[in-house]
Amino acid sequence: MKKSFYFFACVLLLQIMQARAQQLTSLNALSYSGKTNLIIENKIFNTGGSNGALLYLVNCSDITIRNCIFKNAASIGIQINASKNINIYGCLFDSVRTGVYATNCTGGLVINCNSFKDIIGPRPRGQMVQFNACTGAGNRINNNILDQTTGVGAPEDLVNLYASSGTVADPIQVSGNKTRGGGPSTSGGGLMLGDNGSHDIIADNNILVNPGQYGIAAPSGWNMKITNNTVYSASFSYTNVGLYVGLSSEITAGFACTGNTITVSGNKVNWKNKTNVQNDFYYCACCPNVVNSGNTGKASITASILPTTLKLSNTCTNLNLNCSVLATACPTVTDIEEELSVDNQIVDWEIVNSILSATTKELSSWKLACLDGRILYMVDNTQSIEASLENYPDGIYMLIIQSPNQNTHIKFNYTYN
Repeated sequence: MKKSFYFFACVLLLQIMQARAQQLTSLNALSYSGKTNLIIENKIFNTGGSNGALLYLVNCSDITIRNCIFKNAASIGIQINASKNINIYGCLFDSVRTGVYATNCTGGLVINCNSFKDIIGPRPRGQMVQFNACTGAGNRINNNILDQTTGVGAPEDLVNLYASSGTVADPIQVSGNKTRGGGPSTSGGGLMLGDNGSHDIIADNNILVNPGQYGIAAPSGWNMKITNNTVYSASFSYTNVGLYVGLSSEITAGFACTGNTITVSGNKVNWKNKTNVQNDFYYCACCPNVVNSGNTGKASITASILPTTLKLSNTCTNLNLNCSVLATACPTVTDIEEELSVDNQIVDWEIVNSILSATTKELSSWKLACLDGRILYMVDNTQSIEASLENYPDGIYMLIIQSPNQNTHIKFNYTYN
C-alpha cells in the first residue's frame, strides 16, 4: 500500500468494474472423468447431481474453477476424487452440505480467495473444506472467508485434513483464512489439522471467531507449524478448548503424535468453555515435547477481531474476481492520497496484516489520527514506526509526519481484512 500503488489501485478498480459486467449462466450439476486443461467459470450451480455434488471431478488434472456460485443445501459444492492440480478461486459457496470435499488427490489442490456462507452438514459432511487422504506438494487452503449464521445448519470441522499430508519441502498450507461461526456439534470446530496422523502442515495467520467445540486442533501427526493465528470464542453449550495438540484416543488408535516436530508459536487465544471457564490451550501428555513459544492466552481480543461484513483480502484482487458472484465479500480497493513536502522527501509505507509500517529519511514526529482530529497513535524522534490497526473500525485515517525538512500527510481508507 505504498505511494506508487495508487496507480495500481486504479487499475484494479477498473478490473473489478469489468468483472462486475461478466454474465453468469445457470447450469445443472456437472461431472467430469479423466478431463484435463479445463476452465469452468461464471456459472451458477444449484441442482445436485453425481454423488450428490454440484460439480464432481474424478481422475482429472489441471482444472480451474473460478467465479462460480454453488448453492444447494442437499449437495456438496465441489467433490474431487483422485485428481491433481485443481485451482478453485473467486467462488461463492452458499448453503451447501460441504463446500469442497477432496479425496485421494495427489497434489496441487488450491482453494484460494473463496467465500463460504452457511455450511449445512450434517456430519460426516459439514466442512468448508475437507481433504481426505490427499497427499503431495502444492496443496493450499488460503485466504478464504466463512460466515456461518448462528442456528443455521450443522457444520462440523470448518477445515479438516483427514489422513492427509504435504511434503517436508512443501507442506499443506492453511493460511490467511477468516471464519465466523460454528457449532452446535460437540465434536466439530475450526481447523482440524493432524487428524488420523496427518502431517507436513502449516496453519498460520488465520482468524477464527466462535468456530465450535474447539478452535485449532492437532490430535496426532508430525511436522506441523501452528503459528500467528487468532482464535476467540465466547461460552456456548458446546465450547471446549481454543487450541490443543494431542488426543489420547488418536494415540490409542495407533496414530503417532511426534511433539518435538510440532511448533505452536505466536498464537493469540481467548476461549471460554461451556462452563464459562477460560480454556485457551491444552497439550496432551500423550504428545510430549511440543515446541511452544510466544503464545498469548486470555488475549485481549473479542469477536470484533472480524468486521461485521467479511471481505476477501486485498491480496485476492489480482485474480480478476467477479463481484457479481462475491457481492459484499469482494475485496475493497483502498484509496490513497498523499501530500508530500516541497523537497519531495518520500515516506515509504505499507499495511500488512493490519500493521501500518512507515519509514522516512530523517528523525520525525508521527501521528495517526481520525479525520475528526482525534489522535490514535503518536511518537516522536524516530525514522520508522509500526502501528497496529487491528482494533480500529473501517474508515478513513490520516498519518501525519513532521520533521525540520518535511510536512507530510497520508490519507487512507482502511478496511480490516
